[in-house]
Amino acid sequence: MKVAAQIAAGLAIWVASAGAAQARDLCAAALAAARGKACVANPYGVALASTRVEAARVAAAVRAGEARFVLHFGRAAPRYAIVQDFRPEELRALARAGFRALPWLTATQFETAAL
Repeated sequence: MKVAAQIAAGLAIWVASAGAAQARDLCAAALAAARGKACVANPYGVALASTRVEAARVAAAVRAGEARFVLHFGRAAPRYAIVQDFRPEELRALARAGFRALPWLTATQFETAAL
């Protein structure tokens, strides 16, 4: 039983480190295309914003969508970048880097668009 627990603990550490490495890779690729943003990675993509706190907030909101995507379509979500306070050239650069780039409107942008 002790060996099984050690194997399980080792596997958990390996999965966590692989996830951390994947997150670093996703953020590195996204930030090469959209410099000056803060990045928080989810399993299938990233959230980019002007601050890490805001990127984390967007990433948390999008994370539930990843799970719904997998359940609905029966496959992994495509690699994506959700970009807050975006410039059109950032979205194009992220698309060239292999991300499905989607804008996330700030409260000010949303209010302006509603007028």
